[in-house]
Amino acid sequence: MDKIKENKFVIKAKKIWSKHKIIVSVLGGFLVLICLFGIREASLVDPLDGVQQVGWNSYTGSWFVPDKDRDRIASKIRASILKKYGASSQTIKYVEDNPKWEYDSDDYRPVKSDIGESKMDKAIDELNYVKSRLDLSRESGNKMVLKIDMPNDRARKDGIRLVNHEFGSN
Repeated sequence: MDKIKENKFVIKAKKIWSKHKIIVSVLGGFLVLICLFGIREASLVDPLDGVQQVGWNSYTGSWFVPDKDRDRIASKIRASILKKYGASSQTIKYVEDNPKWEYDSDDYRPVKSDIGESKMDKAIDELNYVKSRLDLSRESGNKMVLKIDMPNDRARKDGIRLVNHEFGSN
């Protein structure tokens, strides 16, 4: 204990604390707030992360996201929304391991048993809204932009980070 009292760092910290209590307290509080916001930002999911390419459908004359990527996007959105409704980590793992664009009633059975039917219905409605906002459009020449076109505050409530992903259309 005597070694701690004699430590130069401890002595210096005590001097700073005795002279600048208010400043140190404000800086400490500010540091805690920055950490909390950083943790919140780090927990947001970018569902479009990992999409490597988009395709051209010559029959319809439009661009599209390949099925494998669409399934992965829906799975990330579904997991994020289910976390919001308090789904267990086992249910989240089930959703992440079974990526599908559309789930049927059998696929939702573990979710229903985990969070209940009313929460599941709300989560499905939110999921359908977010999936309907998936937008692939041409911007400025040969650039294709894939994005989820929804208000940022609603996306953050669902645990989703809105990031535009650009692809060349050459």
